Amino acid sequence: MRNKVLIIGCGRLGANIAALASEKGQNVLVIDRSSSAFDRLPESFSGYKLVGDATDLSLLEEAYIKTAKEVVIATGDDNVNLFLAHVACAIYEVPSIYVRL
Repeated sequence: MRNKVLIIGCGRLGANIAALASEKGQNVLVIDRSSSAFDRLPESFSGYKLVGDATDLSLLEEAYIKTAKEVVIATGDDNVNLFLAHVACAIYEVPSIYVRL
């Protein structure tokens, strides 16, 4: 069952989207390369945080991308964002993919 919202990149955009999804009671998991990026999340954030490189497919599987209903890709690198969008679509068949360009 696809019931997770996976957010890749915890900059201003990713953190705000994660906070809103968490407030709505959605099952949220945020990935970022830097643990200090999670400082942008509010204290009320009830989701999960995972530090690592999202271009590593084993990390995406650890983040349960196979059960994600939505993936929001908001890193600071457009090439990485496009790559991850293609991976989410072609390999994991995520129904809804949102990409920051």
